[in-house]
Amino acid sequence: MQAKCFHALKNYWEFKKHSKVMLINKEKARKKTTLRRVFQAWHKDFKVVKVKRDQEKFDRAVKMELQSISAQYQKEIETLRGKLMESERSMGIVNRNKHMMQENLKKVFMRSVCALNFEAMNILDPAD
Repeated sequence: MQAKCFHALKNYWEFKKHSKVMLINKEKARKKTTLRRVFQAWHKDFKVVKVKRDQEKFDRAVKMELQSISAQYQKEIETLRGKLMESERSMGIVNRNKHMMQENLKKVFMRSVCALNFEAMNILDPAD
């Protein structure tokens, strides 16, 4: 009877020990699962934030590049406008000079025609 009691006590003690180990293992598994869920949710949020941050970074880089290119071409446009204005000014001067030359040639031709007519009149009518 005493052996049965000790054997039952030993079985009870082993059962308690086994139960305690099982509870500890279950608690560890629960904590691990909980941590995994928390970190998976955090990881998903982090991915979304990272994608958004990377997109914003890319957008800023594109915007800066556009501004750089825009400034470069704006400077080139201003240079070309200056050259165009200078060319227009020089063309105006050339056109004015050309027009003045034409007027001067007209006057000279008119004088020569008048002088030729006068000489012809003198030859044809010497009395006048």
